[in-house]
Amino acid sequence: MSWLRIWTATDACGNVSEETEQYLQLYDNIKPVPVITCPETVDLTVDANCEADTTTSNTGAATGVATDNCDDDLDVSYTYSDEVEFDCSMVGVDANPEGSYNFTRTFEVTAIDCNGNTTIESCTQTINTFDIYAPTIELTCPDTATVQHDENCMTDVDPSITGSAFATATDDCDTEVTITYSYADGA
Repeated sequence: MSWLRIWTATDACGNVSEETEQYLQLYDNIKPVPVITCPETVDLTVDANCEADTTTSNTGAATGVATDNCDDDLDVSYTYSDEVEFDCSMVGVDANPEGSYNFTRTFEVTAIDCNGNTTIESCTQTINTFDIYAPTIELTCPDTATVQHDENCMTDVDPSITGSAFATATDDCDTEVTITYSYADGA
């Protein structure tokens, strides 16, 4: 913004000086002030297809306002980006927890005034997703075994002698299901 200022001087007798011009040019170098508020941390459960609705309409969106010393009609824009972080402690020993994960969503608000002064502010939201569906296990038990007592009337019923169970497992969210075998002898 610029304007022309004209100066004159008048003495006590009413004599007026020649006009002197002064050109003024104003610069706005003060950036806008945006304020952004992030939604709270969200915990989601994946569905049977191992999907969770992580859209901002479900998890919340940041809100913001911006003010400026010279511009009442700021150009304000909002963006967000996601950074997924797998956390194996949430699901056990699997190194690839497809169904349970968390991520950080970073929201940014950018405010630009009419003079091109720009300010960017950001905030983060944590979104956790959990796979609560157990895998499907198919267990094949060994056939009935007959074992003989030894000369001391003892019997070895270790599964290496009587036969071991075999299992397969599938999970909609996990391609690396870990199967652990255990057994208990009954009377």
